[in-house]
Amino acid sequence: MSAVAELYESILTDVASLDRSALAHDLGHFPGSPPLDFTEDYLSNCTTDQMRHLLAAALWRYQSRQIAQGAMDGTANAYAWSDGT
Repeated sequence: MSAVAELYESILTDVASLDRSALAHDLGHFPGSPPLDFTEDYLSNCTTDQMRHLLAAALWRYQSRQIAQGAMDGTANAYAWSDGT
């Protein structure tokens, strides 16, 4: 399996394991660019699967950009994101 496929599978597996509360927290504290600014009202009206989709897409974009930047400067190591909570 390629590194890209492994990254994609890892993101989907990690996001699938999160409950609704963890998804809301991670969407509200996402460090990527552009910043995510979903309101609590918006997220409360999303299904859990919709929230998973939003987070998976954000993580994919964030980590893909980090890898591409690392490939240019030799520091490609951004395969996981966590704010420590």
